[in-house]
Amino acid sequence: MTGRQTLFGVELDPLTMDETVERCLEAVRDGGKAASLIPGPPPEAPRGIQFHQFNGIPNGARLALLAQLIDAGSLRVIVQEVVPLARARDAHKMLEDHAVRGKVVLRVDE
Repeated sequence: MTGRQTLFGVELDPLTMDETVERCLEAVRDGGKAASLIPGPPPEAPRGIQFHQFNGIPNGARLALLAQLIDAGSLRVIVQEVVPLARARDAHKMLEDHAVRGKVVLRVDE
């Protein structure tokens, strides 16, 4: 990362275990925490960062804990854009082009 940096205490990577994880680790402050939902060999976590890996098996208790952490403000989810489901192709293109900083949420209207 270059220029002015905002470092986070927690980083969650739900998508990949490639070079993206390495970039995510750059965004975590020294001694922070990082997690991934994708199986694979865990990266070497630098600067005292604790790296946790979760399996992809649905677990209601874990999701409830994450919701509690978010509600309490202990875990912050950065959402860059909420996109209607009809624009899912555009959202996917944004992700492919690495044109987002945060999450892109698909909104499903009933």
